[in-house]
Amino acid sequence: HGFVEDLEREMAGVRIGVSPVISGGGTRIKNLYLGATGRVVVTTPLGNEGIGFQDGQEAIIRSDGRQMALELNALALDTARIRRLGRNAAKKITNDFNPDRIWQCYSNDVFNR
Repeated sequence: HGFVEDLEREMAGVRIGVSPVISGGGTRIKNLYLGATGRVVVTTPLGNEGIGFQDGQEAIIRSDGRQMALELNALALDTARIRRLGRNAAKKITNDFNPDRIWQCYSNDVFNR
């Protein structure tokens, strides 16, 4: 809990990240980080807002806690699915959130007003 010196060392054995966002706004840095590092993101629709993961392809997105828990239990036993979702999430983050893409979206928005 709290600050850690080396996040990657702390996260070395983590394959699945649970992010049940139910309120608030802003960028979901935790979900971007999990996806970018090839970990499975299990989140809510609000936790996926602004990222655009596709449920079942790049992340697991559930609005109900019971459904999220059931999905986590099934996922924990399926290493092939964990690898596939992690790879797909990393690819999406690399494609959609790289500096060139961000600049393109920003400049289109700013300069086309």
